[in-house]
Formats: sequence, structure tokens, C-alpha cells
Amino acid sequence: MQFIGSSNSRTSVHEELDCTGKALCRNVTLNEAWALAATLGHIDQKSNFAQTVILSPSIRPRHSNTLSARYGHAELPHHTECAYWKSPPRYLGLWCEVAGTQQQATTFADVSEVWETLHKTQQSHPSGVLLTRGERSFRTSVVDVTVPGGRLRWDPHCLVFDDPKWQRQANQILSRPRVQTHQWSAGDFLILNNWRVLHGRGSSKSPDYTRRLHRIIIKSLS
Repeated sequence: MQFIGSSNSRTSVHEELDCTGKALCRNVTLNEAWALAATLGHIDQKSNFAQTVILSPSIRPRHSNTLSARYGHAELPHHTECAYWKSPPRYLGLWCEVAGTQQQATTFADVSEVWETLHKTQQSHPSGVLLTRGERSFRTSVVDVTVPGGRLRWDPHCLVFDDPKWQRQANQILSRPRVQTHQWSAGDFLILNNWRVLHGRGSSKSPDYTRRLHRIIIKSLS
């Protein structure tokens, strides 16, 4: 397993995540990815996400209300993984089994640079946000400062804003951070701080049913 640091001064995955919100390792086996994920937080064995979920394009998505069902093979908008959970997972791990023939990249953006602006704007709109999840809908916020280090919750399709102006401002603010891309190779393991980094997927010229990413959901240790 080869850790790829963005700076020579950072020598561990944990340090890289703290500094940049992401970490990349290459030539990783699935068992090694699981072992590394376990050092970052809890993987709930009772959850449907306890097992590795394989992200592979399909002709008929299992759930009609998912982003994959809405967008198919088109570009996927940036979002928080499992934004509809009461407490979204702390980290998202993506391990590549097969990169696919279309080289469809994963895109992501670190929102820490606009965190203060987003928080101040939210404070001027106290009416809040409704997360729509059928009978399990609940009131929430985009930025939660009660969590150590802060937590972002963003999904353009399940967050309903009481004030349309707040929604427009949030969209504008979250479009400012630099978008980064990762082109996959088999054995890559990308870890994202799900409370700080939004992720999506680049577009593809044609369907690629060979691409296989394994998703590992990692909850906070606290």
C-alpha cells in the first residue's frame, strides 16, 4: 500500500485528512482498505452500509429516489454522503476494483475555505431547512457548529429551504471552492472527510457498466 501525500511533511493518512480533508492510497487491497477504514471510525455492523457497497452503473437503479437514479451516467452534483442521516458519516471511503473504460472521474471540493461565510449567511436565515425523507423527514441545518470541527450537510435534492434566498446564497457559496478530480486506477483508495468535502462524479460520453467502486461508510469515533 502506497500513501500519496500532498506534502512531504505529511506522512500519514490521518494527518493528511486533518490538513486537506482527503487522503489517497494506491495499490491497496480491499482488506487493506477495510483495515485502514477501521482506524478512522466505527463501521456499524448492523447497518446496511456495514458491508462494502459496490458502486457500479446499472440499467435499472434499485432505488428511484437516489442521485444515481436521477442522473444516470451524467455528471453527479456535489453532495454530502448520506446527507439524509440524522448524523451523516464522518468519512467516505472509495476503493476501486475496476476503473472502467470511460475513465469517469470522481470530483470533490473542500468547503473549509467558505465555512465562515456559509455559517454567517445561515445565521441570517433562522427559519432553517427541512430534510425530506418521506415519513422520516426532519428539521436540520446546512452548517452544524455544535459538532467539534463543524459539520456540513448538503444534498440539492433532499434539502428544502424555507427561504429561497438562503438556498440561492448557499448554492453560490458552495460553488466557490476549487473542484478537484480523481481519475481512478484499480487499487486506489480515496478517503474524504464527509463533513468538510463534497463529492460528485464527472460526466461520461457513454454508459460504462464495467466501472466498480466499493463504498465504505465510516462513522465518527465519538
